Amino acid sequence: MKISHYCIIVPDSPEKDQRILFSTITGVAVVISKTQLEMLQADPAEWLKSLSQDRRSFFMKNFVVGDLDQEKKRILAKLLDVKNNPKTLTLTILTTMDCNLACVYCHEDGFKKPIYMNKEVAVSIANWIASEVTKHGYKTVYLYFYGGEPLMNFSAIENIVLACEKWASSHNVKLLLDMSTNGILLTEKVALKLRNLGFRSVQISLDGPPAVHNVRRPLKSSEKGSFDQIFNNIKEIRNILRILIRTNVDSQNYDSLPKLMDILVENNLTKEVDFYLDMVAPTHSGSCHCKQFAFKTTEEMMKLDYLWKEQEKRKIRFLGKTITDGLCGVFSSGFLTIDPEGYLYLCTGFVGIKEMVVGNVKSGFYQDIYEKIRMIEPWQGCLDCKYVPICAGGCRAQASIKYSSCAAKDCKKAFYDYAFPLFLRHRFAGGSGGGDDQRSRVSC
Repeated sequence: MKISHYCIIVPDSPEKDQRILFSTITGVAVVISKTQLEMLQADPAEWLKSLSQDRRSFFMKNFVVGDLDQEKKRILAKLLDVKNNPKTLTLTILTTMDCNLACVYCHEDGFKKPIYMNKEVAVSIANWIASEVTKHGYKTVYLYFYGGEPLMNFSAIENIVLACEKWASSHNVKLLLDMSTNGILLTEKVALKLRNLGFRSVQISLDGPPAVHNVRRPLKSSEKGSFDQIFNNIKEIRNILRILIRTNVDSQNYDSLPKLMDILVENNLTKEVDFYLDMVAPTHSGSCHCKQFAFKTTEEMMKLDYLWKEQEKRKIRFLGKTITDGLCGVFSSGFLTIDPEGYLYLCTGFVGIKEMVVGNVKSGFYQDIYEKIRMIEPWQGCLDCKYVPICAGGCRAQASIKYSSCAAKDCKKAFYDYAFPLFLRHRFAGGSGGGDDQRSRVSC
C-alpha cells in the first residue's frame, strides 16, 4: 500500500506538529499529526490497522491506494468517463448579449450586441433539452443563466424554466437553476420570482468599495456608479436567495478589497453571503485592461496570500473556487453554452467566435467541428502530475488565447504548487470561519 500519488501534503499546518493532506481526486482534506504521517509513510498497511473501521475506510477512500500504477489508470478512466458519460446535462444559457454595465475587463467586449432571445428560441431550447435528456438518459439538468445581463430578458428565463419544469417533473429529472447577474435589476420582487421558479442561488460581482467598484463596473447609460444599487439589492434579497459574491481581482483593485470585506462585515453579510476571489485573465476580446492589469503567476500568489490573510482576520470563510473550480467543461459531452439565437458552444469563453459554433438547438450539432474539439485530450502525458484530476490540461479558452490552439496544454502546475499550500493553510487557520462546504475535515 502507498499514499496516493494525487495527495498534497502541507507541512507545519495548521500547527507546527501537524500536516494537512489534500486529495485532488476527491477534494477532501484532513489534518493529522507529524508523527501519524511518519507512521503512514513508513508502513501504510500497518498504520491503517491502528485506526477504527470508519477512519480506515476514510483514508482508503481518499489518501491510501494499493497500487500507484492502477491508480493512474483509474484516473484516466475517470477522465474518459467525465468526457463521454456525464450524469448531468449542464447548460449555460445567455438570454441576451446586451448589458446595462460597461465593465472595463468584459470578456465579451467586441461581441456584445443588443440581441435578445425570443420566445421561439426559448421554446426550441426547452425542446432540445428534453430531446437530449431522452437520448442520453440524464437524471439531472443544471441550467445556469448568463449574459450579457440575463435579467434584461426575464421572459426568456421564464419561458425556458416553465417549459423544462413540465417534462422534468413527469420524467423524474432533477432541474437545478442558478444565475450570474450584475445585480442591478435583482430587486426583492425579482428575487421572489426567481425563487418561485426554483432558483437556488445567484452570483453577483462586487469589485471593491464604492469608489473602486464604480470605476470598474460603471452603468452604461450614465456616469452614476452601480455599487449602491447592487449592494442595496443584496441586503434586500439575502434571505430570499443564496448569494455568492464574486470579486474580480487584478492589480487595479486588489489593495482596496479589505475595505470591501469590512463593508460586508459591517452589514452582517459574512454569514449569509458567500464570497470568493477570481483573478482577471486574458480574453478573446483582447481587452486592454486585462493586458495591463492581469497578474502573472508569482504576483497572483503574493496578492492572494495577502487577501486570504485579510479574509482570515475578518473570519470570512474560504471557498475553494479560486483554485479548485473543477475540470474545464469542454471535456464533457454534457456541458454546453447556448447563445440568444440558439447557437451551441462548448464554452462561454468561445461565445461570439463563429469558428467555435458547434451547432444550433433547432438543427442539431455540426458534427465536424463538434467532434474535432471533443477529441481533444490535453491530459495525455499529464497523469504523473498530482493536479491532473482537477486540471486535466487546463482551460480550453485560455489555451486558445495563450497558444492560439484549443488543443494546447494550459499547464497550471506552477500556480498550484504555490497556491494549494497557501490556500490550505489559510483554510485551516484558527478562527478562519470554516471552509468550503464541499470539503471534509477530519483530525487525527
